[in-house]
Amino acid sequence: MSNRQPRDLRGLLKFCAEYTKTEDAPSDSGAEPIDPERIEFLQNVLKNLSVDVIKEFTKAIEILIDRKVSDPNVSDVSEQIYAMECIEDWVGQIDMAINFHKVGGFEALLNTLKCPHDSLKSQSAHLIAELTQNNPYCQTHMAEDGFLHLLLELLDSSDSSDSVRVKVLYAISCIIRQCPESQDQWISLDGPSILIRALMDHVSKLKIKASFLMSALIQENPSKFARLFSSMGTHIQLAALIVQDTSNEQVAMALHTLLKHSEYSSVLSDITENPELMSTLSKNVKSMAKREECSEERDYYIKILDMCFGKT
Repeated sequence: MSNRQPRDLRGLLKFCAEYTKTEDAPSDSGAEPIDPERIEFLQNVLKNLSVDVIKEFTKAIEILIDRKVSDPNVSDVSEQIYAMECIEDWVGQIDMAINFHKVGGFEALLNTLKCPHDSLKSQSAHLIAELTQNNPYCQTHMAEDGFLHLLLELLDSSDSSDSVRVKVLYAISCIIRQCPESQDQWISLDGPSILIRALMDHVSKLKIKASFLMSALIQENPSKFARLFSSMGTHIQLAALIVQDTSNEQVAMALHTLLKHSEYSSVLSDITENPELMSTLSKNVKSMAKREECSEERDYYIKILDMCFGKT
């Protein structure tokens, strides 16, 4: 069970579930008195739920802007990791995420993103994703405060670890989805090209997240993003991943989504003359026929075969 104290009602419910999950109460027994020590313990937990979150934000921010964050010789950053975990507990509500920005929290996150510690950069990117997901206020301010530029640099840098790059792409995805202002800045910063490089990377998780983001953007605004990605030859690169047998369900979904909106591009005519694609798709459909875990990926291959070659 986690030693972290619950910060809100959701955290308390999770805590109680963990606290009791190893106890199997007999179904035929009557209710038993609660142990006095447990009553006192739970009362203290409930009392602590009345924490002054703004005050706690301020304390956490001070920890995140401490000079040792930027010191490459410091090996122990567990205090900073814990501070960000606590912030994540508090910003589950949109209003609290907005309050975190208003008290200077975003500046602290910029500090941790620029630090030399991979664990802090990964945790920062994860927290950015949690702050911005379905939160237009935070999405817009992240873009205005320079986060996209820094995140794209980290994603495209050979100096970034794989784990950092995966978390960074997750953060970028949360900042730009359903946010036209952030999307425009992302495009101006060469985000689409960087996304395609992530798609073609050897790291499987990057392929998955890059394909997912591409599909989401095309579905959200096909006239803009189907045209954009097809003009960059993305459909040819997605087809190449399938032929090279380095595909996955998300890659198949991305190609299918792009083909589905071919009225905005010439993607069909570009890949219908690829015999290797047709044979690979047919092979995948056949080999996945009895593999239930691959059913959705197989369905995409069937649809792509039909759209490109008129056969299944």
